Amino acid sequence: MESIAILLDAAQADGVLIDLDGDTINLVATPHKKAKWVPRLKPRADAIRRHMMGIPAEEPPESVSEGDRNSTPKTLDIVTLSMMLETHPEMRPPVIDGLLRQGETMNVIAAPKVGKSWLAHGLAAAISDGSDWLGYQVVRGRVLIIDVELHRETAADRLRKVTQLGGDPTMIDVVCLRGQQCDILRLVGEAKRDIAHGTYGLIILDALYRLLPDGTAESDNAKMMHVYNSVDTLAQATGAAVAIVHHTSKGNQSDKGITDVGSGAGSISRAADTHVVLREHAIDNCVVLEAVTRSFKRPMAQTIRFDFPLWVATQIEPEVKGRRSEAAKQREATDDETQHAILANLSESRLISIARLRTRTGFGDSRVRRGIRLLGESVIAKRLKSKQKKGAYVDAFKLSPPKEAF
Repeated sequence: MESIAILLDAAQADGVLIDLDGDTINLVATPHKKAKWVPRLKPRADAIRRHMMGIPAEEPPESVSEGDRNSTPKTLDIVTLSMMLETHPEMRPPVIDGLLRQGETMNVIAAPKVGKSWLAHGLAAAISDGSDWLGYQVVRGRVLIIDVELHRETAADRLRKVTQLGGDPTMIDVVCLRGQQCDILRLVGEAKRDIAHGTYGLIILDALYRLLPDGTAESDNAKMMHVYNSVDTLAQATGAAVAIVHHTSKGNQSDKGITDVGSGAGSISRAADTHVVLREHAIDNCVVLEAVTRSFKRPMAQTIRFDFPLWVATQIEPEVKGRRSEAAKQREATDDETQHAILANLSESRLISIARLRTRTGFGDSRVRRGIRLLGESVIAKRLKSKQKKGAYVDAFKLSPPKEAF
């Protein structure tokens, strides 16, 4: 039998709003869609009500005829592909078109003090009034910011500055948890109890490290997977997309792959549907925004600039500071190969000419001479009279003897 979660997702995707009023389930939809969905939803009304209230499903009575195999609750709700195609004719609606959909999760990763919270507040303001965000179209909706870093006064001051430039403050709700003992598990439990499904288009968790349960290390793959399972539960229970603000590890991030940016376990990037990273640009006050997505085509990297108090899109070429170009990486690899080949053909006792090195290595004259230059003091160079051409000289080389240790 089709799971309740899949059934509700399919109804929501079809534009049917399911509202729980006490023990009564109301459908908000056109008459045509009501006629389509009531026969499917009504027989499972009690199960739907329990699901929306976060009450665990009742265990089925023990089956004597089928034996112990059927005496435990069913965990695999298997459906045919034809049924899945019928109930899910389209993707979930976007919240940020090109980045994030309803019920999905998104990491926002950057180094400490880069301005991640300002970025999140700008996103909240954009969604609150449906305006573009960094060139992305968003769907207007209510936003909940759950902040565990800022004091209320600081959060209020920042959001005041942001929404004065755009956004609808009546569409943004804020919970400040600094100083309170509240981890992700408790947070999800209270959200399932207090937040009606469909209330929010986006929930922002700022920041992840302060929501980890006691004893959970960011580097622990298994435990971080459970943390993200809880974030998925939050998204499923509320129907909202969830953005998680997180920091990078220490050190240079420029040459890392996008999914390798972020402090802690690899499951952090793998578990999220979208992984957004901000890395320092070669130009001051700018960062390069890159992302990988699960349900959209991978977006192009872009340069954004912090124009206090908002991050804004620019036309500046996205150039990560300190990142070597592909040409530079290839040159380095070629130089390493050249030097190893030259050293393999030199000795301390016998001189060898450029022409002989070219023959033995198969490299051209300029490549061999560059390799010799890069080897520096490892090689001794001498000019010898040519045996083939009278009055001419040739360059010859041998290895320098090892230096004595004192």
